Amino acid sequence: MRRHCGAGNSGWVRHPDARTDLLTAPGARWSGISAARGNWAVGVIGTGSEDEDHTLVRWDLRTGVAAAVNPALVSTLDVNSRGTVLGDRAVEHGNRFVALGGAIPGVRDPFGWGIADNGLVVGSINGSRLRPARWINC
Repeated sequence: MRRHCGAGNSGWVRHPDARTDLLTAPGARWSGISAARGNWAVGVIGTGSEDEDHTLVRWDLRTGVAAAVNPALVSTLDVNSRGTVLGDRAVEHGNRFVALGGAIPGVRDPFGWGIADNGLVVGSINGSRLRPARWINC
């Protein structure tokens, strides 16, 4: 099992053989990890201070290479073992982007909390009147 954590201004991954690798990208001064599963981790890298010049990324933990996620994602909250990234209001499948909310009348403020390997997303809807929600096949 791999573990991830933020260490100072750098995210890192510890491998089962006790080896530890920094998760970064060329030109990055800092990184932060928000989630990891299987061979994938998601988070953010930055070239300036933590309030400026940052990019949301997904790391392939087999290679350590970071790739930018769809810029329409506002955050990277979770990732499943297939590398599918959950943002707060959408799911990114590499070249496909799926907004949460969809065809349910009266849904306001959809917010994803986690994504399973089968594409099930759990979260909430309706802002200050939080109601549990789930989306399938995301």
